[in-house]
Amino acid sequence: ILNLLPISVMEFDEKIKKLSPEKMQAIVEKLQYLINSGYVTIYEQNGIIEYRLTQSGEELREEIKKKLLSEIKLAEEFEIHPAGGVIPQIKLWYEPINEKEFVYNWNGTKGIAVIKEAKGGLHYLEIEGKRFWFNSPPLNEKELSVFNKLNPTIIYDWVNGKRKPLSTNEMWEKVYNYFKTFFDFSEEINYTMVTLTVFLSYLKHLLPATWYLLIYGEFGGGKTTLGELISLLSYHGCKIANMSISFIGRGLDRLRITPFIDEFDAVNDEELLALVRQGYRRGQKYARINKEGMKPEIFDIYTNWIISIHGMAEEALTTRAFPILVSETQDRILPIINLAKENYANTLYNELMIWWGENSVKIMEKLGNPLGEVENNSQLSKDEIFKSCTKYLTKEDVEKLTKATGRSMELGYLMLLSSRIIGIELDIQKVFETMESMMDEIRETGIIGSLRDYLVKLYKELKYNPNFR
Repeated sequence: ILNLLPISVMEFDEKIKKLSPEKMQAIVEKLQYLINSGYVTIYEQNGIIEYRLTQSGEELREEIKKKLLSEIKLAEEFEIHPAGGVIPQIKLWYEPINEKEFVYNWNGTKGIAVIKEAKGGLHYLEIEGKRFWFNSPPLNEKELSVFNKLNPTIIYDWVNGKRKPLSTNEMWEKVYNYFKTFFDFSEEINYTMVTLTVFLSYLKHLLPATWYLLIYGEFGGGKTTLGELISLLSYHGCKIANMSISFIGRGLDRLRITPFIDEFDAVNDEELLALVRQGYRRGQKYARINKEGMKPEIFDIYTNWIISIHGMAEEALTTRAFPILVSETQDRILPIINLAKENYANTLYNELMIWWGENSVKIMEKLGNPLGEVENNSQLSKDEIFKSCTKYLTKEDVEKLTKATGRSMELGYLMLLSSRIIGIELDIQKVFETMESMMDEIRETGIIGSLRDYLVKLYKELKYNPNFR
């Protein structure tokens, strides 16, 4: 608006008529704000009415120009990834729509950018007049088909102001109810944790580490169904069918997938097991020698894994994960409606993606770097570092957190931080109790294990019967 002025009222009206009704209304409201705040005045001369900047309006325009120039200069320092992502330092979110286009939100400005090729075969996106160079070639159609797809119509409508994203609370309720509809847990806390795991797949881009989800159960207990339900909504969700280290390594590094591995205890590959164990911390790399060409390969393997398991997971995994024990449902319609879960989930995935596109920039502004005060400061004491790391948690959060020990405390911290970022209350004490009791249950075998399975079955048969409430 400031760059358009001075302009006649008639010309201004003609320009904004070309926009969508939502954008037009937003511009009119902002123009009114500028007038009320003394930045813009209405001037009449020779029968022509104009919008003109006041002195304070001129100063505001110069201030904004300087800010934008500094951001563009800063942006020159960053490359972009072909699978999309976020750059918190300049508050940029970007995501591939197809093999030719990306959608972006840079500091609140949304748009569509076309992939362009420069001399020498390098590729770039031009976003708001600034070139962002890819650090490797753009994804092709086959690569894009590996993970959940975006619906271009939904994305274009969001960019053009024709579709508003859900609020965070609305988005949480919708994902929570999705699991309520398609799955049957005996523990209510599990609905909260699988919903938080879906949100983690997006938030992990701003967190120092993640946690894993381990799904235990007998054959026919619903492990695969639950893993698929989570994967269908997760950021770049992908059910791993190819267990080769080269596919998974490249999938994590080049495609930034959120992987779901079914029946993980059937994996008998020490190299793959080592990769999974290490991927929970940001910046974690996995190096190997390619046996065919005897050349070194280095993969960025940071992600949150969803893993189903029939037996017992090794200690290295259980200490990094929230465990869920599933069993065969007594709800006879669930196997039928689960046939429709992919169609239902696709729209919800796109709603999640535009929620993330809208809110990632706001979260970046609010959050910054959770561990930012610790970086480049070697003078901080242990207590000062702890205070910096927990600054987004409440006093009650910290009190409950410090009652845990070791890895549980780290997992609890990440879960609480994620819930605070999106404004959701999480009963971390209940989470800790569930984790402990769940692992005790999973370890039970023999008579006690059989009794457990029978009681779970009985509970599910009778839980909706008023005579047994």
